[in-house]
Amino acid sequence: MDEIVTTPIIFFSGLDRTGKTTTRKQFAVQTNQKYITFDRSPIDNLVYDEAFRRKQVSESGRREFYEKFKRLGDVYIVHMTLDFEEVNKRTKASEGSEYPMGELVLCNHLFNLYFEEAEQSGIKMIRVQCDNKTVDEVVNEVVSKLGGVKKKKKKKGDIRFGC
Repeated sequence: MDEIVTTPIIFFSGLDRTGKTTTRKQFAVQTNQKYITFDRSPIDNLVYDEAFRRKQVSESGRREFYEKFKRLGDVYIVHMTLDFEEVNKRTKASEGSEYPMGELVLCNHLFNLYFEEAEQSGIKMIRVQCDNKTVDEVVNEVVSKLGGVKKKKKKKGDIRFGC
Protein backbone atom coordinates (compact mmCIF):
# COMPACT_ATOMS: atom_id res chain seq x y z
CA MET A 1 0.00 0.00 0.00
CA ASP A 2 1.31 3.46 -0.91
CA GLU A 3 1.88 5.89 1.92
CA ILE A 4 0.42 9.36 1.66
CA VAL A 5 3.03 11.93 2.61
CA THR A 6 1.67 15.22 3.84
CA THR A 7 3.66 18.41 3.87
CA PRO A 8 3.02 20.72 6.80
CA ILE A 9 1.38 24.03 5.89
CA ILE A 10 2.38 27.23 7.66
CA PHE A 11 0.50 30.52 7.45
CA PHE A 12 2.45 33.61 8.49
CA SER A 13 -0.11 35.97 9.97
CA GLY A 14 -0.33 39.43 11.49
CA LEU A 15 -0.81 43.12 10.83
CA ASP A 16 0.57 44.63 7.64
CA ARG A 17 4.31 45.37 7.79
CA THR A 18 5.13 42.90 10.59
CA GLY A 19 7.62 41.01 8.40
CA LYS A 20 5.46 38.10 7.22
CA THR A 21 6.78 37.96 3.65
CA THR A 22 10.42 38.50 4.61
CA THR A 23 10.20 35.84 7.31
CA ARG A 24 8.33 33.38 5.09
CA LYS A 25 10.97 33.65 2.36
CA GLN A 26 13.88 33.23 4.79
CA PHE A 27 12.07 30.37 6.53
CA ALA A 28 11.78 28.55 3.18
CA VAL A 29 15.51 29.00 2.54
CA GLN A 30 16.59 27.92 6.02
CA THR A 31 14.33 24.86 6.11
CA ASN A 32 15.10 23.74 2.56
CA GLN A 33 11.44 24.35 1.70
CA LYS A 34 10.16 21.40 3.74
CA TYR A 35 6.92 23.29 4.36
CA ILE A 36 4.24 24.92 2.24
CA THR A 37 4.07 28.54 3.39
CA PHE A 38 1.64 31.40 2.87
CA ASP A 39 1.46 35.09 3.76
CA ARG A 40 -1.74 35.67 5.71
CA SER A 41 -3.95 33.04 7.23
CA PRO A 42 -7.68 32.67 6.69
CA ILE A 43 -8.04 34.16 10.18
CA ASP A 44 -6.42 37.37 8.88
CA ASN A 45 -9.33 37.62 6.46
CA LEU A 46 -11.82 37.32 9.32
CA VAL A 47 -10.01 40.10 11.19
CA TYR A 48 -9.87 42.52 8.29
CA ASP A 49 -13.43 41.75 7.16
CA GLU A 50 -14.74 42.64 10.61
CA ALA A 51 -12.39 45.57 11.25
CA PHE A 52 -13.29 47.25 7.98
CA ARG A 53 -16.96 46.25 8.21
CA ARG A 54 -16.92 44.15 5.06
CA LYS A 55 -18.46 41.16 6.79
CA GLN A 56 -19.03 40.00 10.36
CA VAL A 57 -18.88 36.35 11.37
CA SER A 58 -20.68 35.18 14.50
CA GLU A 59 -18.85 33.26 17.22
CA SER A 60 -20.63 30.04 16.18
CA GLY A 61 -19.67 30.74 12.55
CA ARG A 62 -16.04 31.17 13.61
CA ARG A 63 -16.14 27.91 15.59
CA GLU A 64 -17.44 26.11 12.51
CA PHE A 65 -14.68 27.75 10.46
CA TYR A 66 -11.99 26.60 12.95
CA GLU A 67 -13.27 23.01 12.78
CA LYS A 68 -13.08 23.04 8.97
CA PHE A 69 -9.62 24.62 9.14
CA LYS A 70 -8.33 21.80 11.37
CA ARG A 71 -9.33 19.27 8.72
CA LEU A 72 -6.64 20.65 6.41
CA GLY A 73 -4.15 18.44 8.26
CA ASP A 74 -0.77 19.45 9.59
CA VAL A 75 -1.34 23.22 9.64
CA TYR A 76 0.24 25.92 11.78
CA ILE A 77 -0.44 29.63 12.05
CA VAL A 78 2.55 31.78 12.98
CA HIS A 79 1.17 35.01 14.44
CA MET A 80 3.76 37.76 14.10
CA THR A 81 3.47 40.88 16.22
CA LEU A 82 5.34 44.16 16.12
CA ASP A 83 5.07 47.37 18.12
CA PHE A 84 2.42 49.74 16.66
CA GLU A 85 4.98 52.54 16.35
CA GLU A 86 7.21 50.33 14.18
CA VAL A 87 4.23 49.17 12.09
CA ASN A 88 3.34 52.81 11.39
CA LYS A 89 6.97 53.73 10.66
CA ARG A 90 7.14 50.97 8.02
CA THR A 91 3.72 51.82 6.60
CA LYS A 92 4.63 55.49 6.24
CA ALA A 93 7.93 54.57 4.55
CA SER A 94 6.26 52.31 1.99
CA GLU A 95 2.87 53.95 1.50
CA GLY A 96 3.40 57.55 2.55
CA SER A 97 0.84 57.53 5.37
CA GLU A 98 0.21 55.83 8.70
CA TYR A 99 -2.64 53.68 9.91
CA PRO A 100 -5.09 55.45 12.20
CA MET A 101 -4.25 54.23 15.71
CA GLY A 102 -7.86 53.12 16.22
CA GLU A 103 -7.59 50.72 13.27
CA LEU A 104 -4.34 49.23 14.61
CA VAL A 105 -5.82 48.75 18.08
CA LEU A 106 -9.03 47.21 16.70
CA CYS A 107 -7.18 44.83 14.34
CA ASN A 108 -4.79 43.80 17.10
CA HIS A 109 -7.71 43.17 19.48
CA LEU A 110 -9.49 41.03 16.84
CA PHE A 111 -6.30 39.08 16.07
CA ASN A 112 -5.87 38.30 19.77
CA LEU A 113 -9.53 37.29 20.16
CA TYR A 114 -9.66 35.09 17.06
CA PHE A 115 -6.30 33.46 17.67
CA GLU A 116 -7.27 32.64 21.25
CA GLU A 117 -10.50 31.06 19.95
CA ALA A 118 -8.58 29.16 17.25
CA GLU A 119 -6.02 27.91 19.76
CA GLN A 120 -8.78 26.76 22.13
CA SER A 121 -10.37 24.85 19.26
CA GLY A 122 -7.13 22.96 18.65
CA ILE A 123 -5.52 24.90 15.80
CA LYS A 124 -1.73 24.90 16.15
CA MET A 125 -0.61 28.45 16.89
CA ILE A 126 2.89 29.88 17.18
CA ARG A 127 3.20 33.43 18.49
CA VAL A 128 6.31 35.44 17.70
CA GLN A 129 7.12 38.96 18.93
CA CYS A 130 9.35 40.45 16.21
CA ASP A 131 10.50 43.71 17.84
CA ASN A 132 14.29 44.21 17.62
CA LYS A 133 14.95 40.72 16.24
CA THR A 134 16.76 39.80 13.06
CA VAL A 135 14.90 37.80 10.45
CA ASP A 136 17.16 34.85 11.33
CA GLU A 137 16.23 35.18 15.02
CA VAL A 138 12.53 35.15 14.14
CA VAL A 139 12.99 32.15 11.83
CA ASN A 140 15.00 30.31 14.50
CA GLU A 141 12.22 30.96 17.02
CA VAL A 142 9.60 29.58 14.62
CA VAL A 143 11.75 26.52 13.85
CA SER A 144 12.31 25.93 17.56
CA LYS A 145 8.59 26.15 18.31
CA LEU A 146 7.88 23.74 15.45
CA GLY A 147 10.11 21.21 17.18
CA GLY A 148 13.28 21.81 15.18
CA VAL A 149 14.08 21.47 11.52
CA LYS A 150 17.47 21.14 9.86
CA LYS A 151 18.50 24.53 8.61
CA LYS A 152 20.89 25.74 5.93
CA LYS A 153 23.84 27.82 7.05
CA LYS A 154 23.41 31.57 6.91
CA LYS A 155 24.85 33.27 3.84
CA LYS A 156 23.95 36.97 4.02
CA GLY A 157 23.90 39.75 6.60
CA ASP A 158 21.16 40.20 9.16
CA ILE A 159 18.04 42.23 8.61
CA ARG A 160 16.63 43.58 11.87
CA PHE A 161 12.99 44.10 12.75
CA GLY A 162 12.17 47.26 14.66
CA CYS A 163 15.47 49.09 14.33
